Amino acid sequence: MKAVTDIRLLIGGEEFTGWTRWEVESCLLTPSDAFSLSAPNINGELAGKIAPGSAAKLTLDGTVVMTGYVDEVNYSGGEVEVQGRDLFLFLVDCSARPGTHQKVTLLTLARRLTENWPIIWRLQSGITLATHTVKIEPGEAVWEVLAKVARLDGVLMWCNPDGTADISRLDYTQIPMHRLRRYLPSSGKSEENNIMGGSVSQSWRDRFSTVTQIGSTGNTANSYERNSHKRYAATDTGIGVYRPIILNDSNLRDITMCRNKAELEKARRLHDAEVLNYAASGHYGTPYHPAVSPVLYEPGVRVDVIDQDSGVADVYMLTTRRFSLDDEGGPVSELTLHPEGWMAAS
Repeated sequence: MKAVTDIRLLIGGEEFTGWTRWEVESCLLTPSDAFSLSAPNINGELAGKIAPGSAAKLTLDGTVVMTGYVDEVNYSGGEVEVQGRDLFLFLVDCSARPGTHQKVTLLTLARRLTENWPIIWRLQSGITLATHTVKIEPGEAVWEVLAKVARLDGVLMWCNPDGTADISRLDYTQIPMHRLRRYLPSSGKSEENNIMGGSVSQSWRDRFSTVTQIGSTGNTANSYERNSHKRYAATDTGIGVYRPIILNDSNLRDITMCRNKAELEKARRLHDAEVLNYAASGHYGTPYHPAVSPVLYEPGVRVDVIDQDSGVADVYMLTTRRFSLDDEGGPVSELTLHPEGWMAAS
């Protein structure tokens, strides 16, 4: 298992090292990733050297894992703690200018609303974005505005470690990057185990046999029957009993939009129904192919999982990873994985 040997915070051309505790979290499903670093502040040597609002890069063994800004600096008990977030902090914290944007794509709107910040937007190849008329109310955060449009388009937005921003869908055709194993002692394979601990949660509470999505004129009993061209039912074949749900969205104007939303909603519910939370030693994953060198865990990659303790044996998407180091032990990666299929690349 490859161990992390060097974590550095780069601010204004100066590198800060010697961190004894850290937490670095990245998640595809939350708008802004975050970090926290702690180090001894011997004789006040770090006093005043790191200021809130400073542009920063965080590296692990020379690999950039986050680009953003310092949020807070705290001095206590002979230590200094530095907290920060990636560039999407601006989208979360700041309000969008009120007004109406006519016939814009999500990419155009994103570039327009973030033009004052160092964010470079990219659109995944093969994705065609619809045009929308977007009305921004006073007090709406930039992220709120963009997220509403992204949901209509069925895409995700995330900030990459280098600070670029992607409008994309997840790629479930990629070869798995890592493998996670938890064999029972009786299997004779327990020497391959790299899952230190964790849990698996499975539920059908929010899954339904049919997910029917109706559009702008299907929200009464009479109009529901008349307007079959503005509704679509997606079937979850994994639910063996009659268990329907009907959803209404006045923004959906035709059956194509209803079908896309219904299929997306079905896939999202399947995605949320199973959650794998594991802790693994170190920050580098065990490669799926033994001949490949280990790389840092990163959201958005596929992971081959065999967990005999919970009966799991499949390939999952890594959606969240949290690197941590404390005074009690070595570096640990906390990983959250979900079933495949939601927000799939077209």
